Amino acid sequence: MVDWLVSELRRHAVDVVFGVDGANIEDLYDAVHYAPGVHAVVAKHEFSAGTMADGYARVTSRMSVVATTSGGGAVNLVPALAESYASAVPVLAIVGQPPRSLEGNGAFQDGSGRAGSMDLRAVFRPVSGYCARVEHPGEIAEALSGALAAIRDGLPAVLLIPKDIQQARLGVEAQLREPLPRLGRYRYN
Repeated sequence: MVDWLVSELRRHAVDVVFGVDGANIEDLYDAVHYAPGVHAVVAKHEFSAGTMADGYARVTSRMSVVATTSGGGAVNLVPALAESYASAVPVLAIVGQPPRSLEGNGAFQDGSGRAGSMDLRAVFRPVSGYCARVEHPGEIAEALSGALAAIRDGLPAVLLIPKDIQQARLGVEAQLREPLPRLGRYRYN
C-alpha cells in the first residue's frame, strides 16, 4: 500500500518527505527510497521535521509531507502542526501505528485509544483540518482524498496508518477508483 501512497503523493508534486524514521513507519521510508523523483529528509526530532515540512510548503507554495513514528514521536509533531494549522499551511502528516492485531494489547507506542492507550486521533484533531485512521487497505484512497480536501483548503491533515496496513497489497477496490484530483499551488497571507 505504501508504494501506491508514495506514487499518489508524487503525482501531487511531492518530491520530499520530511520526518523521523522508526518503528511502524519504516515501510513508508522504504517506498520513498525506491520511488523515482522523491526523497526523504530525516530529522533528529519530530518537531524539527514538522517545521521543515511547514517551511518547505511556504517556500514552494505546494503541499508538503512529514512522516513520523508512532506514540511519543507522533506527539512531538503536534506543536509543528499547530503552527501549520494556525497559519493555514498545507502539510500532510503520515503517522505510523503498531499492527492492528497488537493494538489494545500493550503494543509498543500504541496510539489506537484502545484499552487505555493514547488516542492519537483525539490528539491530532484540534491541529488538523482532517484526521483519519486507516483501518483497512481499501480505505486508503478515501482517506487520502479527505486529506487532500483539507490540504486544498490550506489546512494540515493527518493519516494514521497501522504497520500491517502499510504492508498490505491493495486490491481492486483501490485500483479502480477514479484518480484523485491534482492539487494546485497555494498562496499564503
